[in-house]
Amino acid sequence: MGLRTTLREHLEQLSPGAEPAPRGEHRQVKTTEREDGEGFVSWVLGYSTPTPSTDAVQAESRNPPATIAENWQQYYNDFALTRAPLHLFDEAVIEPGYKIRVEDANGERDRDMEEALDFWASNCVIHAGELGHDLRKLLGSLSSKRRGKGTVLIEKVGTEQDPDTTIALMSLEPSTFKIHTRERQPIVIQPDDHADANHPRAPSGKAAAYTQYHEDVPGHDDKDPIHFATDDIIKLTYDADDGEVWGTSLFDAISDRIDALKQKLEDRDFAIRQTGYPHRIYSSDSWSQEEAEAYAEAHKEGDVSSEYGPDDNEVRGGEKNSFAGRVDFVPNTVEVQVEEGSVPDLEGAIRDDVEQIFSVMPVGKYQIAYADDLNQFVVGPQRERDQEAVDSERRYLERKFEPIIEEKANELANGDRYEGEVSFSIEPQEDENPLRRESFPAENLQAFASAWKAYKDSGAEQDLPAQAFAEFTGFDLEAKQEEYEWEADPLKMPDEQDTPENTPPPPAAESSEDDARDELNDMDADDEREEFES
Repeated sequence: MGLRTTLREHLEQLSPGAEPAPRGEHRQVKTTEREDGEGFVSWVLGYSTPTPSTDAVQAESRNPPATIAENWQQYYNDFALTRAPLHLFDEAVIEPGYKIRVEDANGERDRDMEEALDFWASNCVIHAGELGHDLRKLLGSLSSKRRGKGTVLIEKVGTEQDPDTTIALMSLEPSTFKIHTRERQPIVIQPDDHADANHPRAPSGKAAAYTQYHEDVPGHDDKDPIHFATDDIIKLTYDADDGEVWGTSLFDAISDRIDALKQKLEDRDFAIRQTGYPHRIYSSDSWSQEEAEAYAEAHKEGDVSSEYGPDDNEVRGGEKNSFAGRVDFVPNTVEVQVEEGSVPDLEGAIRDDVEQIFSVMPVGKYQIAYADDLNQFVVGPQRERDQEAVDSERRYLERKFEPIIEEKANELANGDRYEGEVSFSIEPQEDENPLRRESFPAENLQAFASAWKAYKDSGAEQDLPAQAFAEFTGFDLEAKQEEYEWEADPLKMPDEQDTPENTPPPPAAESSEDDARDELNDMDADDEREEFES
């Protein structure tokens, strides 16, 4: 009853009258330009908070890598060849969905708590300015963001009335933050660290571990910075180096190859416009240079155009009536000369760039493009590697979000610690009966059905042992015995029924030739006795 009441009160917090109150912001960048290097101070400089006591924790601040926002825009948002594999990876990671399972202190399934946590998870994300999105929406973008940005920061959002309650989750832009650590140690300031009075504080009074829109973030308004304690933020990193609290973007390793590939593609497009089409030269010995130029100007929009095409978009330099090719007018005898077009062969250089770019991608290039030179001997191992990356990413997200689900269970348990066990996994919801699960191997069921038919056809009357059933159907019998408190042997007879009358006779021993002879002699003796008596 208490959980039901708490859940009802909790659901009221999701109503329009009591909306989540996030403290993190997405401020608009001012239009004024920033000079190169302005506003970005290396974290190595840091700062030491003055300390009036030897017991106070010394702290320093570490700014994010200066290229987080720029790299994300240039190499993810604006470049399809890296955006596509990262997006596919996101989809592969979250494809099965997530599952929340709760067992109470007695090891029994706590379906009330599961229902409450499932409802919260299905409405807990703030995304694109909208409340009430499913947790899957957030999980479905984290894998690419932590690889592309190196670090992801998510605010645990409370309400105005109860800021300590996690009512929602909202992703924030990491480039607007700095992280406070213990001096000369890559350890984020903890809530119980005794920082001195000058150290920034979260509204809860705890020592701040994160500050958003601090003085080193240029181009924004002059509103006060926003401070968060360690337990206000969920922090995810990718490939963080030793001694660092910020992750490393994979774009740092391939940005030069992406830039080179972009330049090659632009050069190829320009070469196609300039030399990829026939080049026509109109000449006459009666023209002066001025007359040739005037003739070219007069025919810019005609069938004989002095502008190269084939682009019909005037904004991009084409002409509305232009044709594919280039025309020049020069003084000479009247004649037309046509030079065949050609385009430099850049295929090999482009493939080299693509290979290096995909060397750090979590998805093989066979899933995106350039698959014409691949075969099953290449794709097979690559597919296994891709699946390993997906499985590893799922485990990482589970480790990060299971504590959040546990915290939510504690909140729903009237603020006390929930005594049961809460688990969070990225996998499909499964039926209690393994035979009904989509993941149940079809070959196991086929083997079981075939064995059962052969067993019955043999004329045997004894029931199939439970161990054999478990082996054929592919699940761990001992684990199920513990889960459902089965007897060690489900076929074991209860003590009150374990009597000689209910005990099957032992199997007959194999008879030898002597036994058969003795039995035959006994039968002859019986016959003689019957004849004498008669």
